[in-house]
Amino acid sequence: MHATAFLKQPEKHVGTACMVLSGSEAHLKQSVEALVRRFVLGDGDEADLGASEFNGRDADWRTVHDELMTVSMFQDRRLVIVNGADDFVSKNRGTLERYVEQPSRQSVLLLDVKTWRSNTKLAKKIDAAGLHVECSELGGSALLKWLTDHAAAEYGKQLSRDAAALTAELAGTGLGLLDQELAKLSAYVGDRERIGVDDVRALVGG
Repeated sequence: MHATAFLKQPEKHVGTACMVLSGSEAHLKQSVEALVRRFVLGDGDEADLGASEFNGRDADWRTVHDELMTVSMFQDRRLVIVNGADDFVSKNRGTLERYVEQPSRQSVLLLDVKTWRSNTKLAKKIDAAGLHVECSELGGSALLKWLTDHAAAEYGKQLSRDAAALTAELAGTGLGLLDQELAKLSAYVGDRERIGVDDVRALVGG
């Protein structure tokens, strides 16, 4: 599943105990992780107390597993995130395969990797019992659709297709930077509902 599909209906998919985020589009990964945090841990002041994060280059399975099996005094569920988990997955592939078959039902394990081979045994087990969210870069019509959808959802603005195409042409395809440009454009047009080509040319082009 691509992140753009996940972000539209996250409530359908966040019940899984094992998740993989793959790809290099940082803005999509941040958006998916934020929603997972909210659905798993809630929005309260003590929500972050139920989350643990590890660097995949240094993390060992025993420590990560201990966190997955630990019940927090402040949360009913736990979220354990391994960032940069490519090396971690390579070193613990067999152990992860067994864990996916019998995971902790009170915890969510989220592995953030750059590359993910779909033909491995672990990937197939994740597809069957967990969730793989692809956070790859967008281009072409998918990028333009993201721009128009994001402008409406986040800023309440209508972004014409021509304006979206010009924004991408001038600012590039990085979603984090494009989000910043949409924020500026939204402020620039003020009470107007529509962002047009002239607005993009004046602000982004300038």
